[in-house]
Amino acid sequence: MHLIISKLKEHCISNDLVPICGYNNYASKKILEKSGFTRIHRIVRFEF
Repeated sequence: MHLIISKLKEHCISNDLVPICGYNNYASKKILEKSGFTRIHRIVRFEF
């Protein structure tokens, strides 16, 4: 799995793209972050 993720990261970088990961699946997010992807979303909860 790590090899596939690394290849995707290399593809993104070679095409001047920033490798990012989502925030819905915690386990998937952790694997992607360990492979060098970054997250761009932050969830903020407001209550009134």
